[in-house]
Amino acid sequence: VEEVDEEEGEGGGGDGGGEDEPKEGDDDFYLVQNEDSRDEFAWATQGFKWEKKERVVMVSEVIVVGPSVSVRGNMLLTNYAIYFHPEKQLGKDVETTGSAGDDVRWMLDRIVSVYGRRYILRPQAVEIFFANVNEVFMSFEGGVKMRDKFYSKLRNLNCPMLKTMSKSLVPRQVFSKLKITDLWRRRKISNFEYLMRLNLLAGRSFNDITQYPVFPWVLADYTSDTIDLSDPAVYRDLTKPIGALNQDRLDGLLERFHDMDGFDENYKFLYGSHYSSPGVVLHYLIRQEPFTTMAISLQGGRFDVPDRLFFDIASSWKCCQTNSGDFKEMVPEMFCVPEVLLNTNKFPFGTLQDNRGQVDDVILPPWAKGSAHEFIRVNRLALESEYVSQHLHSWIDLIFGYKQRGPDAIKANNLFHNLSYEGAVDIDKIEDVMERKAAEAHIQNFGQCPSQLLTRKDGRHPKRAPATECWTQLFSSNERVEGLNVYNPPNQTTNGTKVLALSIVGETLRVVHEDFQISNYFFSPQGKDNLPFTLKLTGKVGVTEAVSRVSLENRCHACFLPGGDGDGVEAPPLLLTGFWDEAIKSYQFPSSKSGKTLHLESSLKAHRGTIPCLASSSSYVVTGGDDCIVNISIYDYPQLAKALVGDGDGGRENGKLAVTRRCYGHCTAVSCIDVCAVTGVVVSGGGDNVVVHKLLTGQFVRKLEVGEEVVCIKVNEVGEIVVATKDSLQLWSVNGSLLRRMEGLGDVGAIELSGVFKSQYIVVATGNWLKILAFGTLHLLKEFELPARAVCLYLTPPDNSVDQYLILGLEDGRVGVICDPSHRFKCMDDALQAWFE
Repeated sequence: VEEVDEEEGEGGGGDGGGEDEPKEGDDDFYLVQNEDSRDEFAWATQGFKWEKKERVVMVSEVIVVGPSVSVRGNMLLTNYAIYFHPEKQLGKDVETTGSAGDDVRWMLDRIVSVYGRRYILRPQAVEIFFANVNEVFMSFEGGVKMRDKFYSKLRNLNCPMLKTMSKSLVPRQVFSKLKITDLWRRRKISNFEYLMRLNLLAGRSFNDITQYPVFPWVLADYTSDTIDLSDPAVYRDLTKPIGALNQDRLDGLLERFHDMDGFDENYKFLYGSHYSSPGVVLHYLIRQEPFTTMAISLQGGRFDVPDRLFFDIASSWKCCQTNSGDFKEMVPEMFCVPEVLLNTNKFPFGTLQDNRGQVDDVILPPWAKGSAHEFIRVNRLALESEYVSQHLHSWIDLIFGYKQRGPDAIKANNLFHNLSYEGAVDIDKIEDVMERKAAEAHIQNFGQCPSQLLTRKDGRHPKRAPATECWTQLFSSNERVEGLNVYNPPNQTTNGTKVLALSIVGETLRVVHEDFQISNYFFSPQGKDNLPFTLKLTGKVGVTEAVSRVSLENRCHACFLPGGDGDGVEAPPLLLTGFWDEAIKSYQFPSSKSGKTLHLESSLKAHRGTIPCLASSSSYVVTGGDDCIVNISIYDYPQLAKALVGDGDGGRENGKLAVTRRCYGHCTAVSCIDVCAVTGVVVSGGGDNVVVHKLLTGQFVRKLEVGEEVVCIKVNEVGEIVVATKDSLQLWSVNGSLLRRMEGLGDVGAIELSGVFKSQYIVVATGNWLKILAFGTLHLLKEFELPARAVCLYLTPPDNSVDQYLILGLEDGRVGVICDPSHRFKCMDDALQAWFE
């Protein structure tokens, strides 16, 4: 989530210092001054190595909340770390050993964000996110004052990766200062990402199953053999809550609501159960741990009755429309995790009544063709469809906005039990013990509404802008793919060496050649010489002769990194491999147009032997070597590098490059590699295997045996891996399932992925042809003949002022361009028409 735009609240600087020094008379002064008192915290001082200037800032009793276990204990905040000493697991006593193995320390210099949270409807918790470990959900037993005190002290300590912090932990105030809605409106982020951010800001957490992230049902057709996502008839009405979609059922609920005239207005409700509760979450996720064990525990040590389990998508949808007590929405996993639909652990869920068979994998709609991966893919595409994009704001109003509660909720038929709403009751003021416990049990088991982000005063959530008014991807629909053309600009000056990497910043296209010379082209969307764009060579730059001696042919590689001046004027840094000293080097482009030589920033030798492949994502750089090792490095982010190195096998650095992890999953030389910071995985090919490692920790995940020599590899933002071998193109899931296979592609030179989450289209350069394939089916949609073999593919980055292009780097040093000339003029016509209207 974007940081809050506030001048105050900067993470403190210095040696763990800040403005929050304890003074005599402060509650925490004794912690520093009274040495006898510090014996109480021997578990922290003796169990962990403390810094010389480390001091205790604050102590509090807290509950660390997890998805399956919550633990009460003592929290110690120092000027360097947060310590936690567990004492009792909620629900049963736990013997306290006092050993470091039971205690936990989180370093302040690894914190990246902090958000306010509720615990049993009390706004007394925070969720702290770290760069190197999972987030921590912590509820303060001292209530909201103790929580705010902790946050106040934390804001004044040294948290270098936490660049800015809001003064407030109130979700609505934090949301009002962010620009994420504008990003979503302009289609800079997807519907899925926006919903995840809203859930995060509104207090939903994967650590608290009573406040799990909530997503909508988007489709209404689960019985047809095929599905057309351009047909509005296949979608659910997003302007209504799930309980109001069936008018007959709603009429019965409204009749019951009006019969409550004797009740206090604050206690009247339309729906007795909720769209999101622990039972709903476990209903969907029962097939995968830890949710299986949690579901068994919820049912007293056994699975629920088979007929009440999640066994059929169509039946679940029907039940949500007809059952007077079923109003559940979906969870995020239904859009990105196919395994939640598969009984991979072979749990004995039991037999359905009426001889309908065993409950095993979830029964899928006919249009999913029996594939859980296909169902998830289509459901995800439906969420990103134009219909949902134009109506999602209405559902947001119901869940996070002004229709969540009050008179507007009543008008929208969106009223739930009063104990579902934040602030509806002060639990601590209920004097009767049994009544208070009953209220807490209801809150924890029967669902809670998210924190309200938009009130009646804020008004309706804005609608998403039409696609014609926003920058859109080149490969956004099959219809647009049909309109694409390939262009081979004339008058290109080249020395015949193949293209290694491409980058465009502003109106400058940079082409890196195998001899480490870079051609600079003027590139403009203005048409010229019968082309729908302008491409003109303006000059060349390169590395100095002293360092450009190459050890082996065809072992030189390059990639550009995110960077530049942030305004799209200066070029991003360039990484090169293939030098005589077998190092990876980073370069900056000359600041003046007259400069002819790149400036060497870093030279890091982290492999024994040549480096056949490299890739980058965000600040991460991954390299594969002939030494069978995959290195994970960080570029120009020393705080993140320090956080990730920890006790791992890394730590080499030079200039702006620092190795954080060395991965040993290969037994042969690594030939190709890719990385995705979104999913946090590194995929690499060597011999006839593909190996998956975790990006943050370097941990080996699994090996995919593709059976043929791997020549090219790509991973998208949902963890699907495209593998090109000498004989086939294969599509794998990150969890090791072979999804599709295509034979006879020939000599693959490069692959690029495009569409939502890079999961809609595969662009493959093979021989002198460029082929565009549908991601889910690998069906050929279109192909282009090229003047030479393409060895590098580059999609231009988002820019509202121009269309997207696919730049082709060819083996002979030239470039080609694929674009849709008609789309640009259509968007201009639509914009002008809208302006005149």
